Amino acid sequence: MLIEKTAWPQNKTCAAMISVNLDAEFFGKIYYPDVNVDEGDIQRLGRTSLRYGLPKLLEVLDRYEVKATFFIPGAVVKRYPEAVASIVSRGHEIGCHGNNHEILAHMTADEQREALMEARELLTEAAGKAPLGFRMPEGEISEETLTIAKELGFTYSSSLSDGRGRRRQRDRHGPCGGLRRALRAGNFRAVGAAHPLGAVRPALLCVHL
Repeated sequence: MLIEKTAWPQNKTCAAMISVNLDAEFFGKIYYPDVNVDEGDIQRLGRTSLRYGLPKLLEVLDRYEVKATFFIPGAVVKRYPEAVASIVSRGHEIGCHGNNHEILAHMTADEQREALMEARELLTEAAGKAPLGFRMPEGEISEETLTIAKELGFTYSSSLSDGRGRRRQRDRHGPCGGLRRALRAGNFRAVGAAHPLGAVRPALLCVHL
């Protein structure tokens, strides 16, 4: 149930959460799940985004003293360790965005667990501590995936929107009907999809790099 009025610290009138999907060349899998990310324009665009786009974004965040959460696939951590280190050194949070930007719903439970375990280990090594946040790399989220994520130590999911974004959850019970069912898998906090579940509803801005 919504609370009509929320009191923000220091008499602020609203809140915003900044998140970044650091996909690099794996962004191509959003549109073509079987694409080879090691060749052609997709590879060049991915490398360019990290070489030029990421430093500019980090500079802006530094300038305005804003901290963000970067959701990163495990494969990106392996390919661009220096880029991930530059994020961590500035005090930003890093979360799990799958391992190879796979569609977890198309995988068996054992395959999902193996992929998320590898990604979690890579992120833990990069950040010096285990990631708490999880964001689906692609496809619809399922109760099975959330159960596995919770088993692996993730404490919140930032995988769904309120029905107006690309991650819209289609369900006969409304835009968040599927979310309610999936969250039965465990005591997860839902970030960016909280309006039927929580007291506050901050704006969520997501950037793709």
